[in-house]
Amino acid sequence: MGILKRQKADLTMERQLSEGRVKELLSEVRELRIKNDELEADKAVAERRGARAGKKDMWDAFNSILLMVKDKFERKKEMASAKIAVQEIQANVDLLEDIIAGTVVDLAKERADLENNEMPEALKELNVKAVSDFSIGKLDLPQLSEVSVKPLQVDSDLMTQPAVDQFEGDVTLAATGGTREVEKSGALPDAESEGPKETEVGGVQQVAEKGQAT
Repeated sequence: MGILKRQKADLTMERQLSEGRVKELLSEVRELRIKNDELEADKAVAERRGARAGKKDMWDAFNSILLMVKDKFERKKEMASAKIAVQEIQANVDLLEDIIAGTVVDLAKERADLENNEMPEALKELNVKAVSDFSIGKLDLPQLSEVSVKPLQVDSDLMTQPAVDQFEGDVTLAATGGTREVEKSGALPDAESEGPKETEVGGVQQVAEKGQAT
């Protein structure tokens, strides 16, 4: 009987120890679950912050490019206007030289030739090559949203920064008669090749050649 009592006492003690150990393990599991929930919450917050930071960086880079393009257009417009003014003055000088030299005798005939021959050809050429005015607001620019932003793994060695003037020679503004025009296909022409001046007469666009002597 004494042996059975000792064995029963030992088993009871082992059971109590096992129950205590189980309680400890359950407590540890609860703590681990709480820590896991906290880590998940921190991860979600970090992802949202990363998404916002990524969108901000993308917008800053995108905005800097738009500002660069706008500045390029404005400077090209001013340069084209200055070239047109120089061409107009040179055309007047050439005309005066022709009149003084006696090359141009009948001015009325010269005017009629311009109105009846050269102007119709210029209008025909203009109608063939006419394009709508350029506006940055009409560009199909990508829109940012929470759905469109996804975390990306990017190798830092492959990342590059936009060049300071990466559009040099790619975009040309032709400022003629207060309007802006951009070629849609191929390489865009330089402002140096811009000679025509665009005007509006009777609802029809006309081109008056500048830089040629009448």
